[in-house]
Amino acid sequence: DFPGIPVRWAFTSGIIRSRLADEGKKTDSVSKALGRMWFEGFSHLAVQSLHVVPGAEYSDLVEQVQSAACDPGTGLGKGGQEICFQKALVGAPLLAEESDVEQAAKGVIAHLPEGRTPGQPVICMGHGTWHGGDSRYDDLAWELARLDPLVHIATMDGARTIHHVLE
Repeated sequence: DFPGIPVRWAFTSGIIRSRLADEGKKTDSVSKALGRMWFEGFSHLAVQSLHVVPGAEYSDLVEQVQSAACDPGTGLGKGGQEICFQKALVGAPLLAEESDVEQAAKGVIAHLPEGRTPGQPVICMGHGTWHGGDSRYDDLAWELARLDPLVHIATMDGARTIHHVLE
């Protein structure tokens, strides 16, 4: 919470925006949120990704924010559009660096269900991606297995799908 600092939400996933719309919840894409903030007179942005890995959607987010930063030579956004923020920064996803993996694994282990019986496996699901950032799921799976061999990571897409875990 940042008292006095306006916060805007945007969703990178069109699927999630559609599902929320079906529930009657209005959401913005990143480009729409950037446009609204520019229209409202914002000049500086700090965008915090809530992605788990630095995958394709995170890369797209970074590209969109960077293209909305002012180009000193033209006074336009670097993408050539009218939207132009004096400063625009993007925070990294949860598992941006290898050093983030151990801390995240410890956090997962600390929050496993209290009623878990000995020998009961746990599968944590992620979205996954065909982007190179998907390898962070492998790093997390390895670290979790080191801490508790019955805790597994699976994803809907990418190299570590549920089929690999079920085997």
